[in-house]
Amino acid sequence: MLSPSRASFYGRYAYRRQLPAEVLNSFGTETALLGQFVLVRFFETKPWETTLFFSLMHLSFFLSPWFAEQMRGRPTRPFFFVMMAISLPAFLATALTRGFWGIGPSLLVANIAFVAIFVPLRNRLMRSNYADAERGAAYATFKRTSALTFFGCALWAAHSLESDRSLIHVVLPIAGLLSAAGLYLFSRIRERGETWRLRSETDRPRRGFVDVYRDLFRLYRDEPGFRRYQIAFLIYGLGFMFTIPP
Repeated sequence: MLSPSRASFYGRYAYRRQLPAEVLNSFGTETALLGQFVLVRFFETKPWETTLFFSLMHLSFFLSPWFAEQMRGRPTRPFFFVMMAISLPAFLATALTRGFWGIGPSLLVANIAFVAIFVPLRNRLMRSNYADAERGAAYATFKRTSALTFFGCALWAAHSLESDRSLIHVVLPIAGLLSAAGLYLFSRIRERGETWRLRSETDRPRRGFVDVYRDLFRLYRDEPGFRRYQIAFLIYGLGFMFTIPP
C-alpha cells in the first residue's frame, strides 16, 4: 500500500485524485469483463456464439498498441472524454436492447474503451506522476481498493440478478454512469511534464496501423526475453481459461 504522506509531491497529488477515479472506473472495466460470462449463462448461448463473443472481447487487447500510437503527441485529457463518449452510450443502450446479441455488442464496444484506450492512458499517468520507487505500490493500492469495492457490489448484483434477470437492464446502465464519473475524475488529473512530452513526440509522425504491428512483431524477433515472457503468459492464460466454469 502506498502511504500518501511518504509519496513524492507529484505522487501525493496524483494519488489522492486517482484513487476515487480508479474505484468508480472499475465499475465499467470489471462489468465489461464479467458481463461476458453473465450473458453466456443467462441466454444459454450456442457453442459458436460463445466462441465468437469471447474472441471478439479480446479484440480490445489487439487494438491497444494502435490506440497508444494515436495518443502519441497528443494531450491526455481529451482521450478520457473519448472513452466516455464510447462507453457510456454503450452501457446506457443495454436498458433498451434485449437478448444476447442485443446486449453483447454493447459490452464489446465498452470493452474497447476500457482496455484499448484506458490502459495506455493510465500507463501515461502512472509513468509521469509517480516516482519509480512508488509506482508499483500506487498501482497495487488502486487495484486492491477497486477490486474490494467492485467485489462487494458485484456480489449484491449477482444475488439481485438471480432473483430477477430483467435487472440486468438496470445494473449495466448504472455501471456505465459510475464509470463515466470515474473518467471525469481522471480527466482532472494533470500529467506531469505533458508540455515537454508533446514537444518531444512531434519530431516524427505517428505510425500507421500496419507499421505498429510490424514493429511489434520485430520486437518478438529481436528481444528473446520479451518473447519468452509472452510465451509463458500465453501458457498461463490457457491454464486460467481452462479453470473458468462453463
